[in-house]
Amino acid sequence: ALAFWRVAIALPALATYAFFKTGRHPLADAAGHVDRRAVWMAVLAGVFFGVDLSLYHMSMSYTTAGNATLLSNCAPIFVALAAWMLFKERFGPVFIIGLFCAIGGAVVLSWAQRRMATGNVYGVDASGKSQTLLGDALAFGSAFFYAGYQLCIKRARRTLNTQTGMTLSMMASTVVIATIALIRGDAFLPSAWPGWMAILGLALLVQLGGQVVIVYAIGHLPVSFATVGLLAQPILVMVLGWVLLGESLSIWHGAGAAAVLLGIYLAQRGSNLRNTDPQPEVAT
Repeated sequence: ALAFWRVAIALPALATYAFFKTGRHPLADAAGHVDRRAVWMAVLAGVFFGVDLSLYHMSMSYTTAGNATLLSNCAPIFVALAAWMLFKERFGPVFIIGLFCAIGGAVVLSWAQRRMATGNVYGVDASGKSQTLLGDALAFGSAFFYAGYQLCIKRARRTLNTQTGMTLSMMASTVVIATIALIRGDAFLPSAWPGWMAILGLALLVQLGGQVVIVYAIGHLPVSFATVGLLAQPILVMVLGWVLLGESLSIWHGAGAAAVLLGIYLAQRGSNLRNTDPQPEVAT
């Protein structure tokens, strides 16, 4: 439900801006043509992003914000794998080393968090549920869908500007997230005003601020390079989680985080991805 409000509140403002910004049909390029494939790619990107956000938000009910953000940022690995399977890109042994390094780091992170929470490496809490393992799995799963989002939005940005691409994708995301929340039986309305303040912060600062500039950057940079730039997120979240939320950190958390970041970096270096897409044909 929190993920739903994040996109639902931001959507009207962005849609209005996209409509008046272009001065023409919002889906048309400078020549007045509508790239239907780009439109469908933007919608598909929204479906991927909706599942990604849902899994990411659910993961933080079971693991730390730092773990959730770090594991969800394994998207570059899936981007490289997709390029290999779909576009026949080749990668050498450096990619394989990076892949195993990132997976090993994720295992260390999960082990460290379960040990910190329960005092043993098997991590079963008082209610008898293996919380952290589920949370880490959800976060890692969200990385797969975030990779799909980045690949699709990259294709959409060939002819759609930032505002239009984001509006289409957010419309699809809103439907997907609302469906998942209804199936889960989530309560949609916060019980107190601090909840609304958090929702407004997510919608205006994170969704309108953060995601818009990410989509803008993806339109002008190789998608592989853009994903590496996002690796600053988990580091900041782990530090802020420790300062603001009182989440515990140990030397094992640092080692696992370093291994994941190094693995993602090596995977990118060894993937041989190039920016073969043309520059965007419309103003951003």
